Amino acid sequence: MSNNLSQKEVLLLGGLAMLAFFVKCYFNIMAPLLDDEVYYFIWSQKPDFGYPEHGPFLPWIYALISPLLGESAFAIRFFALFGMQIVSISVFFFMKNRFGNRAAWISFLTYQLLPATFTLSIVSTIDTPMFIFGTYSLLFYCKGFFEDKKFFYVGGLFLGVSALSKVSAIWLGVGMFFYIIFSERRNDYFKNPHLWLSFFLAALIYSPFLLWNYVNDFPFFVTATNLLSREGSVESFLFFWISQILLLFPSIFVLIFHALNSNLMKNYPKNLKNYYSFFSMLGVVALCYIFYQSLRSNLEANWGGFAYISLLLLGSIHISQVWEKFAMKYFFSGSLILSTFIMFFITGHTLFGFLPVQKHDFTNRYYAFKTFPEEIKDYYASNLNPEIRTISFNNYQIPSMLDFHVKPINRPVSVNGPDYHPVVFEYWYPNLQLKGQDLYVLQNSLGVRERMKESCEEFSMLKKFVSTRETKNISEHFLFICKNYLEKMRALPTFKF
Repeated sequence: MSNNLSQKEVLLLGGLAMLAFFVKCYFNIMAPLLDDEVYYFIWSQKPDFGYPEHGPFLPWIYALISPLLGESAFAIRFFALFGMQIVSISVFFFMKNRFGNRAAWISFLTYQLLPATFTLSIVSTIDTPMFIFGTYSLLFYCKGFFEDKKFFYVGGLFLGVSALSKVSAIWLGVGMFFYIIFSERRNDYFKNPHLWLSFFLAALIYSPFLLWNYVNDFPFFVTATNLLSREGSVESFLFFWISQILLLFPSIFVLIFHALNSNLMKNYPKNLKNYYSFFSMLGVVALCYIFYQSLRSNLEANWGGFAYISLLLLGSIHISQVWEKFAMKYFFSGSLILSTFIMFFITGHTLFGFLPVQKHDFTNRYYAFKTFPEEIKDYYASNLNPEIRTISFNNYQIPSMLDFHVKPINRPVSVNGPDYHPVVFEYWYPNLQLKGQDLYVLQNSLGVRERMKESCEEFSMLKKFVSTRETKNISEHFLFICKNYLEKMRALPTFKF
């Protein structure tokens, strides 16, 4: 049986991946930056070993490349776009050298064309470096377990970097520990010093973030606790898992579970036993943890991203093995084509508005701050006192976007209530004196007006800004003047032992 895709399949799917790359480039140039993309970018203006919400690796990347590339949308998304291309090519050669051309192409295409991986190339957040370096970690640990123990150290290096990007990558290490326990070669692995030294190396690389938390009384642990303590419901559980199915694409999601079942039933070629069991164990451990947390907490859709790495690698191997069964060549190819054109449609709709604008259209998020680069910037320059600082209540996005687009003399900050998670402004400005100051207040809702009135001697509206998309209002921002602010800025929430 041939282990290659046909020339027609390579031309069709490979051409689709190339077209997708050009679409991603165009989107990354033209699409406005999201608030979270800007928030993580401004962290790089003060490089550190940690931040209250996440580890420091993505800001470090920005700090390195922004002096060369600037602060455009394309520059900020540069690492996401090209990092995903490079890791896709790396996975291709890893698969080709062990499982043949078919598995190589399947893995390359899944890393390019599924909704989850496509999105990682066009939205620059902490998930992208976690996914990229987490992939390299598993590839090198796989080589360490089954080929040459020296690769354990490279795997440990990438595991530490991945965790520095997003802490959930630690579960890749937990999955490997379970693999060691259940492996037939567990005694050999327990006695292998290179394996345990690689884990020590990963911990050493991650340690600056732990030390930063220790010095600052563990603000990240407050963030994590707040996230996981958000009470879940049937609706949040369903929303989370429907999101995972859509991000991995429904048919690929089913094939991944078919691969896990094949591992359970030992229905695989004997020469692939090690790889099936390795990636399956990591995937199962990740899925069990995610399933448990989704039962008790209200999780965001991107929270399961660390599980995708082992599952996509397993799925690629498995699909290549059943290529001639179940009309798989048509099922898989059709799924990728459909997935790609759905992503083309979403990116096209984001830029060109193919459909009538609806209130709950998630692509509206790209235009929620449309007034900031021009209207608000011009208003600040011509009408406001540049010495007066702007604050927002329980909202880190507005100060971030204002700082990025307007660049006022005094950096805008978020002033937060007791239930709001720690934010970087509270870490940067622990002794900022706001009490007794005149302040501008910029909010995206009138709902906090009464709350802010109580904190000001005088409080009045200056102007309302409306962001539109195709003549429809999608967001509003209200600018107020607060005379003689009566409260102090909240201290950074921490665990103090």
